[in-house]
Amino acid sequence: MKYDDASWHYQGDCPEDLPEDNAFIHIGVFLCWCIHGDLLSDEYRLDYPDEIEEARARAVTPSHAIKVADGQLVSDMLSDVGSSFARWYYKDESDQDQEVPKYLSEFPWRHTRSTRVNPRTTGQTHGSSTT
Repeated sequence: MKYDDASWHYQGDCPEDLPEDNAFIHIGVFLCWCIHGDLLSDEYRLDYPDEIEEARARAVTPSHAIKVADGQLVSDMLSDVGSSFARWYYKDESDQDQEVPKYLSEFPWRHTRSTRVNPRTTGQTHGSSTT
């Protein structure tokens, strides 16, 4: 199942003054979120280990991360849990009453103190001192 495709945006009804690269941003952010949440399929991990590590290390932009996959977010890239969330996130108008998957409140997110940015400071990470 294809959840999103950059070409749907840059070949679609987008403002002419926006660069084509903008169509990749939101999909890449979603993919990077999946990378950091360990929501990738084993197949995708085996096919793109270097690219995943670059995204995990934040050495590339989200746009670059999704361009590796031809700008497409498809179910084969994601684990069962990742696909379940993507189906919910990308639900169509007919699914408006669908509830948030219950596992989201129980999902064991793994963040390190050094990578979580405190939005109330100017670029400092959690655990950083202000002095």
